[in-house]
Amino acid sequence: TPPQIRPFRQDDFLRSLEHAGPQLTCILKGDWLGLYRRFFKSPHFDGWYRQRHKEMAQKLEALHLEAICEA
Repeated sequence: TPPQIRPFRQDDFLRSLEHAGPQLTCILKGDWLGLYRRFFKSPHFDGWYRQRHKEMAQKLEALHLEAICEA
């Protein structure tokens, strides 16, 4: 079976922003934590997350099959 995707934890993600957030590469200043918190609470987050999770699972499965075929 392909590797499993770790569960997404909002608190872990928000803590990671200080060291790996968009402020490191984006010239725009803003309340990134607030932006992400609002997105997590919005009706759009669930659909976006489900789609991204599905895409990641498909990619992992494809890479897993490729590795098996090349072994």
